[in-house]
Amino acid sequence: PCPSFDPGFGPNDNSLVIELEHAGRRVWLTGDVEAHAESALAAARPAPVDVLKVAHHGSRTSSAASLLDALSPSIAVASMGRHNRFGHPHAEVWARLRARVACPLRTDRHGGLIVTIDARGGLRAHTTLGERRCEAPPLRAKRAPASR
Repeated sequence: PCPSFDPGFGPNDNSLVIELEHAGRRVWLTGDVEAHAESALAAARPAPVDVLKVAHHGSRTSSAASLLDALSPSIAVASMGRHNRFGHPHAEVWARLRARVACPLRTDRHGGLIVTIDARGGLRAHTTLGERRCEAPPLRAKRAPASR
């Protein structure tokens, strides 16, 4: 973990969270963080993201409503194997994602996800099984400074 291991957090909560930004779009890759780290992230009042890689495979201890509401993603993908022994994603987490995200995806049903962000900020995603396609809403135009 960067910048250092936090002994107050468990191993999963010490996962690296990566934020990518390109052409005005933001993507969060949340590793295996769970409730403790998610609380700290939500408390930092993060800016909304366009794409969220769901934390900890959608386990019961991840994807709290407070973090989802703060991030307000257009697309969320939960990564797990088909028929995984952990039962990921947890039913409550999947229900939360479906209620809050325009395009929730899961790799056990939809395959991999290919996300494309063009130079103008257009964002499209499609699954490798070809079943789902998602587009994020257009970026808001930046206002020009008021002239005097």
